[in-house]
Amino acid sequence: DKKITHTTLRISSDSELLVKQMNGIYQVKNEQLKALKGIIGEELHGHKATFTHVFREQNVDADALANRGVDERKKVPTSFVKILADYGLHL
Repeated sequence: DKKITHTTLRISSDSELLVKQMNGIYQVKNEQLKALKGIIGEELHGHKATFTHVFREQNVDADALANRGVDERKKVPTSFVKILADYGLHL
């Protein structure tokens, strides 16, 4: 079981919507996304974390990798699927 050991996590995303949802500025309406947000909250419990928006132009490498995964129809890692299943979520 891996534990977060950093005193502050900086989580960056090129999705402004996601950042605002994780920071509690916007509500999460989709039930599956609510569940994922809950999982993230549980995993981060007791740790300081900041969610920041990064423009896609400043995140070119990560954006290219994400697009490549979509284009190649990469499967979700089984370890992540197991975490979701442990919380009662299924892809």
